[in-house]
Amino acid sequence: TLGFERTVESIRNQDVKEFFNSYYTIDNSLLVVVGNVNSLEIKDMLEKHLSGWKRYKSNTYGIFPSKNDTGKFYFIHKEEAAQSEIRIGHTAKGRKAPDYFETMIMNSVLGGQFTSRINLNLREKKGFTYGAHSSFNYNKDFGGFEVETAVHSQNTGESVSEILKELRDIRENITEKEFEFAKSSLIKRYPSLFETYSQLAKNLTVLHLYSLPDNYFDTYIPHIENATIEQAIAAARNNIFPEKATVLIVGDRNIILPQIKQVTEEEIIEVDGYGNVVL
Repeated sequence: TLGFERTVESIRNQDVKEFFNSYYTIDNSLLVVVGNVNSLEIKDMLEKHLSGWKRYKSNTYGIFPSKNDTGKFYFIHKEEAAQSEIRIGHTAKGRKAPDYFETMIMNSVLGGQFTSRINLNLREKKGFTYGAHSSFNYNKDFGGFEVETAVHSQNTGESVSEILKELRDIRENITEKEFEFAKSSLIKRYPSLFETYSQLAKNLTVLHLYSLPDNYFDTYIPHIENATIEQAIAAARNNIFPEKATVLIVGDRNIILPQIKQVTEEEIIEVDGYGNVVL
């Protein structure tokens, strides 16, 4: 998403103008203002600075989920790399999924906080990493699930094996202690999401982007409080799919490939930095 030198070099000034005119339009814009200002002042500023904003026909910028949730293993070779970067994940539901809150609780147990299973396993128990975590990243209609960590090259294979094990285990069991701690953590840190003007603006924007109800923030804590452990386990089974997860490793092939071959019987595909298969 940051681009490459060869793609940046090909961008013309006219390309930037056309992109702006196609997607930065009045019709698809949202204005959120938080601060010591009233609506009349805002209206005056809008008329002064944006009244000349020309209308262009807005294009739909399509973002579509990958069709490659097939449990494949990929790696990118980095000569003599001391560490391996590991990403394991698959596509997921959209932001308005009915089990959003139960999934959030479940992920807190799995890898969403410092005391999560994945971090305690790889950091505290194994000593392989300074940190490992999992997250759900949402768009309106679909999302993605990802586990992320960096480990010493010699521990790459075992780290991948342990992560996949944790993904399987969360689908079978969550303890009462883990469940209650996750709920308590989510509830207690909730007020910190509204401490600054920028946080307030960001949260209000989320309501519009994901078409959430106006009372969403009022019902946030009750949703968490009313969730059951059975619902959290069901959320794991409906949202965590280790057999479909794509595994990507960046590191030294001479060190990591023999290890990964002990973890999976699947084909291990080498790609370059552009995602092209290395033959």
